[in-house]
Amino acid sequence: MFKITTLENPSDAGKLKKASAFILKFGAVLELLLILLIWIVIFSENTIFAGFTREEIITYIIGGSIISLFTGYLLQKMIRKDIESEQSSLLLFRPLKYFFFILTQGWTKILLPFAIAVGLHAIILYFFLDSFILNYNFLNIIIIGVMIILAFIFEFLLAYFLNLNVFWTIESPDFYRVLMRLKKILAGNYFPLSLLGLVFVNASLFLPFAYSFYVPAELYLNKISQAQAIRGIGIQIFWIIVFFVIIKMAWLKKVKQLKLK
Repeated sequence: MFKITTLENPSDAGKLKKASAFILKFGAVLELLLILLIWIVIFSENTIFAGFTREEIITYIIGGSIISLFTGYLLQKMIRKDIESEQSSLLLFRPLKYFFFILTQGWTKILLPFAIAVGLHAIILYFFLDSFILNYNFLNIIIIGVMIILAFIFEFLLAYFLNLNVFWTIESPDFYRVLMRLKKILAGNYFPLSLLGLVFVNASLFLPFAYSFYVPAELYLNKISQAQAIRGIGIQIFWIIVFFVIIKMAWLKKVKQLKLK
């Protein structure tokens, strides 16, 4: 049988709490450093791996991670804080009003941790600047910007939908964390999706997740065409509409169930 060892010294519990808080605050940066370390080890014995040079993979990982700060980290921090406050009711009952609220006011509450995260990413970028590829294609940057905006909107709808179900059905936050980890894999946060084969890439391009990391990074590296990226924007819009309809239907169903009780 498993034996559970209790913490006899209260200071030990305090240290564990501080360590947990540190990991939660800087987990994304630590994760980025770990991923970069793994790829540096891989390229210590290879000049090209799966069609990527060392410079391209470093640009892919760091550039994509910076994009994720705006499409995922920023939004999740805002919503997570509001769930623990009175703003949670606004998230549940007035999603459109809440969306405009976080764009105009909500970001001020997480400005400091977001600025710290950006600063830490900037420090990492500084140390890898010699290996970071610069792309001066103005049209590519515009397309990437549109993708980031649409990815932010989709992330909001996804977060709203998951939190809606967390409040009413799931109860445990562990399921939410598992979904977020799976989403990162499908988005290509840890490695380019092309490493999993053409069939998987084609399937991923029909899902919305790849457009928050993999596709913008690939376009930045000129590994996909502008026409492919623009088609991807159409797919993003499609999934935004689909999730909006799903959320509307789920909301009406829940309201109907509450009325019948």
